[in-house]
Amino acid sequence: QYPGGVAFDANGDMWVSTDHADSLKMFTLAQRNGSSTITAPTRSIISPSLSSPQMLTFDSHGNLWVADENNGLLEFTAAQLASASSTPVNAAVILTDTEPPSAGTYAIVFDAAGNAWVGENNSDNIVEYTVAQLAASGSPDVHVRLGVDQAALDRVAGGAGDARAGARADVVGFGVLVQPINDPDALAFDSHGNLWVGNYRNENVIAYAPSQLLTSGNPTPTITISIPGSDPFGLAF
Repeated sequence: QYPGGVAFDANGDMWVSTDHADSLKMFTLAQRNGSSTITAPTRSIISPSLSSPQMLTFDSHGNLWVADENNGLLEFTAAQLASASSTPVNAAVILTDTEPPSAGTYAIVFDAAGNAWVGENNSDNIVEYTVAQLAASGSPDVHVRLGVDQAALDRVAGGAGDARAGARADVVGFGVLVQPINDPDALAFDSHGNLWVGNYRNENVIAYAPSQLLTSGNPTPTITISIPGSDPFGLAF
């Protein structure tokens, strides 16, 4: 119930996050090629580390990374996935942002070098964790931060939808804001290294060029495609 994300492992098996049960479910390739009858997952990851898991992706080593709305960025190792059972397990790595509010982690994607880019709804930021930072749990200073300046409270809390800056006191519902990143629910890299973002509340998708991903800031996207009346929640090439 309430599937938030999906990812395929090297065997073609499909992992799905379930917001309702705070767990991860795996369906085999054989199950997906079978009949259309309802079937139970072959494996499940149950973990106290999970609290509203959203988007999923695998790294190059077969470890599954989870953008967990309330607990940050989580890693479950290939070994944990292979032995998944009804016994609860803790995430091998848990990363939380140093800038409040860190809750609202929705999207995760890896670049070609293996660095992780994470979409944060409550702060309307996209942050980069380097390969080295992904090796252990903690709250390291992110390598790159894109989006509004948290120090100035120049943001709208995505989950609650409440305006935090005076200039945005008139924001109602899902109105389009001037900030380029607003509820970044989906991230994807194209073959040219551009980072694409699905903005749930801005009703658009935007792209940042590789040169814009080198340093922190709030650059103007190189491409903006408006999708009026939509709430973009997924993005893939």
